[in-house]
Amino acid sequence: MVEEQKRKYQDFLDHMITEVKRELGDEYVIQINTVLKNNNVSLDGLVIRKGEVKITPNIYLHEFYQRYLKGTDMRLLVEEVIQIYLDKSDEQ
Repeated sequence: MVEEQKRKYQDFLDHMITEVKRELGDEYVIQINTVLKNNNVSLDGLVIRKGEVKITPNIYLHEFYQRYLKGTDMRLLVEEVIQIYLDKSDEQ
């Protein structure tokens, strides 16, 4: 059961990467960055980079995954992630 949940979560992460890249285009690099917080909790964040930009937001995906499990459409989640990126970056 735990392995199946991990696989479903990994499928969600892979799908998020694919869809964000499809929306933004090939000039962007999209990847997952796993961060170990002080309380020993591991969080997965989506990192979106364009060109040689070194500073970019780490968009944590746990809340998005919980919403996805409750039925929120993936397209809406992808749009929200992209909007967070645009709001926090210099690309406006």
